[in-house]
Amino acid sequence: MKIYYDEIDGNLYPKLLIVPFSADDYTNRVSIDITAPFERMYAEDFHDDFKALTITQTEMLRDHDMETVILIDIELVKRFMKNNSIDESMMPEVEYLVMLLDDVEELLQMDVRRFYLE
Repeated sequence: MKIYYDEIDGNLYPKLLIVPFSADDYTNRVSIDITAPFERMYAEDFHDDFKALTITQTEMLRDHDMETVILIDIELVKRFMKNNSIDESMMPEVEYLVMLLDDVEELLQMDVRRFYLE
């Protein structure tokens, strides 16, 4: 898992949660523990070969058994892609799922940024 930070006045503010993804590994849901080890992602890491899919809060589910786990429903992702004229056949090429930390915080109803402050 990677975290992208905005740097404002020399301070780092966690902005994006970036999770490795392989369509071959997942059929229904991707489970993400937000307390998992992470590394910092830099702006230059977003290059032409970076193959990612943005996940909105509509495709995220809360795991009610584990308070720090979010689930990504792959069927909801595919439905979103179809509704927005995004070719679903691109799914096997996706290497990362990218989420706004604001969306994750709203879903979990907790301050998740504290896990990523250095």
